[in-house]
Amino acid sequence: MRLLLTITLGFVLTAASAADAAQFSLRYIGLSSPGQHAWQVLLQPDQASAAAVEIGMQFTGGSILGLQPNLDVFDDANPGQNPFTGTVTIGASVQNSGAAAFAALGGVIPAIQQTLVMTVMTNGPGTLTLGGQNHNGFFTGARVWQGATPVNGLTASLQVTGTEADFNQNGVVDGADFLIWQRGSGLASGATRALGDANADGAVNQFDLNIWRGQYGATTSPPVAAVPEPATFGAALLGASLLPFARKRRRITSAAR
Repeated sequence: MRLLLTITLGFVLTAASAADAAQFSLRYIGLSSPGQHAWQVLLQPDQASAAAVEIGMQFTGGSILGLQPNLDVFDDANPGQNPFTGTVTIGASVQNSGAAAFAALGGVIPAIQQTLVMTVMTNGPGTLTLGGQNHNGFFTGARVWQGATPVNGLTASLQVTGTEADFNQNGVVDGADFLIWQRGSGLASGATRALGDANADGAVNQFDLNIWRGQYGATTSPPVAAVPEPATFGAALLGASLLPFARKRRRITSAAR
């Protein structure tokens, strides 16, 4: 049984499929150009060998604008049956007016490490999901072939709300958050959101700055009204209690005149 693993640090930003062998994961890397948000599909292989991947994906909250395979690794033709059209597809294609996409790619993975498969471009934040597409009626989800062993039914889902760069969590992404990123920039591990890590990968780097740029000016719920300090609150109560006496005194003074 393969379970969906979602890492949540006060916001949902990284997700991976937990599998017995190869795994897929997703990473949001922010605004790449005006109106284009970039996401990465990553593969963690179980061996350094030739690999073929077939991935159905869907995006909610906006549209998929395009797919950019990592041709430095996945440069071999790998025909797969497109679950949207039923035809054999080589490469990657966007379907259903940008709501979904499919990729069939192949290559040689040189090491057992997380490897970029492709970059997905969308028109905004939302939820990107791998899997959930029917391939030849045999399985639901993404597929990885390594050697003679396929790993079927892999899934991953990643939600981006649009305020992950609110590092001080005051309800708005602004210059104060940039200063937090600047102070934390260069941390390679162990970083948290409060230190400027917007994509929950433990580092503070250019990816996090890209996310801040794309989310600048975004707001969440209005900040809660400030509660008066005890001394100020006491003074306010005292003023309120003296108010009737002040009004009565003014009335007496007026009558005497």
